[in-house]
Amino acid sequence: MIINNLKKFASMKLLFIHILIFSCFYSTVLGQNSEEYYEQSKKYLRENAFGPAFEAINKYLELQPQAPKGYLTKGLIEYKSGNPLGAITNFDKAISLNPRYLEAYYNRAL
Repeated sequence: MIINNLKKFASMKLLFIHILIFSCFYSTVLGQNSEEYYEQSKKYLRENAFGPAFEAINKYLELQPQAPKGYLTKGLIEYKSGNPLGAITNFDKAISLNPRYLEAYYNRAL
């Protein structure tokens, strides 16, 4: 009986360690890569490299589809690349995700 309890405890401990490692890996991979894509998109936008900026922000939004800042940035890319209607659509999406996002309202008004 004691041996069975020790085996159960050991397997639960091993399961906990696996869950902990997986959750750390998962959050690091998604969080780090998504933020890297976001920062890349802003860098490309500053350089007026719209193709790579769209690529980076779209990858960011695949990983973080509920992030208002991604839609704000995509709206800025759309605007600077000559697509004001696309910009408005993305600013509207940012506002729908966060109705208190003043920067999205400001950019939509321009």
